[in-house]
Amino acid sequence: MTRRRSRSIVLLAAAGRASSFALPPPSRPRAACLPLTTSLQETGVDLQSLFGFSVREDAPRDISTVIDWAAGMGVQTCDGFALYSADEDGKDVYAATSRDLPEGSPVVCVPADLILTGMKAREELGAATYEAEEDIASSPDALDNLPQFYLFLKILMEYDLGEGRMYYEWLKSLPKFFSNGSSMTEFCFGCLPPYAAEVSLREKQRLKLFVEALERVPFVSDVLMKSDEITKWAFSSVNTRCHPTPDGDRCLAPLADFFDHSSDPNAYLYWDEGMNLSVYTSRDVGAGEAITICYDPSLMYNPSDLLARYGCIEETAQATFAKYKIDDPTQEYYDLGYDPSRMLVYKSGDVSQEVWDVLLYEDLGKEDRAAFHQAHVTGDEGPKQQYYGAYGAQVTDKLRRHVAFLVNELDECNIGLEMQLSMGWDKHRHPRTPLLIRHNNFVRSMFEKALENLDAM
Repeated sequence: MTRRRSRSIVLLAAAGRASSFALPPPSRPRAACLPLTTSLQETGVDLQSLFGFSVREDAPRDISTVIDWAAGMGVQTCDGFALYSADEDGKDVYAATSRDLPEGSPVVCVPADLILTGMKAREELGAATYEAEEDIASSPDALDNLPQFYLFLKILMEYDLGEGRMYYEWLKSLPKFFSNGSSMTEFCFGCLPPYAAEVSLREKQRLKLFVEALERVPFVSDVLMKSDEITKWAFSSVNTRCHPTPDGDRCLAPLADFFDHSSDPNAYLYWDEGMNLSVYTSRDVGAGEAITICYDPSLMYNPSDLLARYGCIEETAQATFAKYKIDDPTQEYYDLGYDPSRMLVYKSGDVSQEVWDVLLYEDLGKEDRAAFHQAHVTGDEGPKQQYYGAYGAQVTDKLRRHVAFLVNELDECNIGLEMQLSMGWDKHRHPRTPLLIRHNNFVRSMFEKALENLDAM
């Protein structure tokens, strides 16, 4: 998420190293004392005194010691590397350097033994987690969920063990306030168009899956398991900051998790044979310029999925998913390009060929569908163009109606959001309101341009 920065505040680091990790017996035995997903503020539990720092959304974020801590743990950084705040309250933090960096410069190197991975967490936490693993393994997207569940458990355990643990200084530096789908409220879902609400709600449901699986982990303390504040923080920390590894695992790499996202990044991740993770610049980077990476190439053209997963908006993205959904699509639809990363509406208002092909195919009879699909997979453009000659106007009108519906829908979504802003309620009651408006306006601008183009056809 590239950000415009009117001013920046350098956040200085102080030394601080802690002891290595070893899992002891549970420090706080489970007891049936709190209802599931309870606000600890309501029960009077003080996270600050219990765990050393609070993870409530309004709690301060402390990154004053994380750079020196990382250096003490073997993390190497380039000269001038620093963390900056893009806002006065220090919630929005990004990485940059005070010196110019030429293309190919190393920025950060995190040693393998400091990097948290799902597999390492599974080995550390042991067989007591295997019943919970069965629940996660039977869920959709199990290959992605399993390593993230173990990282989620690891974060919870580190937080539970408190001050003096190996990762304590890094944990303090993590965000407390998130805007991804798992952090959204019912109000947020109601102010998003259906596709964005659906993918955001999916993240909320994944959080619920992880929390319910905690019931089958015997060493998770009652306070952790039954606090929505702690579990949401741990889940969002993993979900927004982990990276895939070359062997299919997921990892959290302290200090390498401070880089902003961009669809046109100026840096990239590199894994060496020893599984050390480095960040190198992919082009010249000026002093003070935010160092950015691409979180997930598959989301480069889908602002709604990026919002749901990472809680950010990529306003330099050149396209968005066309938001056209088909119930129970067959393989033929996928062959034609039915995929959010391919069915695109561009900033120019152009619409990708995949959208046209899918909409046309949907309107054909059984025999014509087979012929159109065959022509597509064999690359025979002649028959395809004949179908467009016969059905082109029909498909254009169908697409125009779809796009017009989306523009109107986004307008309606923003009415409630703008009302919140005008009444001054967004900051405390609905703090994600400005981000949701940015998302809706950004997506709307592309569909509005597409509608202009379609009306002119």
